[in-house]
Amino acid sequence: LPLVGKVQHYAWGKLGSESAVARLQRDGRGVAVDEDEPYAEYWFGTHPNGPSTVKLPEGDMLLHDFLVGRPAALGVSADSESSALPFLFKVLSVNQALSVQAHPNKALAAKLHAARPDIYKDANHKPELALALTPFEALCGFRPLPDIVAGIEGCPELRDLVGDGPLAALTSLCESAGGVSSAGSRSPATPAAAASGASAGSPTGSDGELSSSAAKAALQSAFAAFMASAKDEGLVRDAATALVARLRGEEAAAGSPNRELILRLAEKYPGDIGLFAPFWLNVVTLAPGSAIFLGAGEPHAYLSGDCVECMATSDNVVRAGLTPKLKDVPTLVSMLTYKTGVPAVLRGEALDDCATMFAPPVPEFAVQRITVSATRSTPYQLTEAPSAAVLLCVGGKGEAVVKDSDDERPVTLSAGSVFLETCGASVSVTASEDLLLFRVHTNAAE
Repeated sequence: LPLVGKVQHYAWGKLGSESAVARLQRDGRGVAVDEDEPYAEYWFGTHPNGPSTVKLPEGDMLLHDFLVGRPAALGVSADSESSALPFLFKVLSVNQALSVQAHPNKALAAKLHAARPDIYKDANHKPELALALTPFEALCGFRPLPDIVAGIEGCPELRDLVGDGPLAALTSLCESAGGVSSAGSRSPATPAAAASGASAGSPTGSDGELSSSAAKAALQSAFAAFMASAKDEGLVRDAATALVARLRGEEAAAGSPNRELILRLAEKYPGDIGLFAPFWLNVVTLAPGSAIFLGAGEPHAYLSGDCVECMATSDNVVRAGLTPKLKDVPTLVSMLTYKTGVPAVLRGEALDDCATMFAPPVPEFAVQRITVSATRSTPYQLTEAPSAAVLLCVGGKGEAVVKDSDDERPVTLSAGSVFLETCGASVSVTASEDLLLFRVHTNAAE
């Protein structure tokens, strides 16, 4: 069944036809593109902030309403109270950095929603997977602890915001583990190291000695001191301004790590505390077809590029920087995991010669990346999904033949076409031009 998604025009989105979101909406629905407007996100799901509609012969209907009373189509038991997809599927086109943020776990989400429903819109958690369509740049998770210490010691503006006491505690832990002996003795994690899964700069790896409870407590204390400085807007603004001035005066070749990134962030967010985020968090650039998974309490910020993203059905965000919106510092500092190390870059598991599965450790969703060649001699049969699925065509042309209990029908596939696949349907695909498809359903492995 054809789906109509919801486009979100957030200010950080790419403008006009530079945006994959705008192009997919144009190609799939014939909607004209406003070249002066940002196209940030394309939502497919039942979340009330951006509900999809399903196109039926008798007219359009909200996807949520269609699924009410159709538990078999959703793939849940007949006595289930749920009539909503457990996942929210998106396309993102990022022109400038999103806020530095993290998402609460289920228990905290329920608590926050009950206390502040105007800020925290629902009671669900929001684990998410970002799967790159183009080179996709992000801040993701705390860097190895020796790299954080070296970065603070090498940045006088940040050192002043953190304070001598918290920094001394971090340095002592690293020295006792042999991780750092002087400022700058460890190089920061690099995108190449992240892509290879290497633990750049960490003598014990992301799960080793420096991930002990003592190290996490010391990191939390230092990060809390840093974030507490945000209460004095003038102090933070002066420190950020001094940082930018110093970096602009450095030679690019011999400058501070992440110099160009910080200067780029400063153009959009001058004086913001988020300009110091690259000293704390890993900078990762995903190649197309690779992904990162972000569980509850993991700090991150998307910086640039296009991706597909899937998450549990939620819109809860706790922000820390690079935003004019509310920064809920006490909640953020208390909820982070403070895990350190280079984040895992996911390649997925090959199901066959066409499909790769990205199945994170949550039950709400799994994502298939499917490529079907125009030279393939036989139709490609999609694997059976454990629930209703959303199928999005990003590129190419072809046809899907859908068989369910009612009938068998052909469906045209081209860039921007998106469909609801009811649970139990059989789908085979033929390409006239090489197809790139993404398919989301629940995670049967969890």
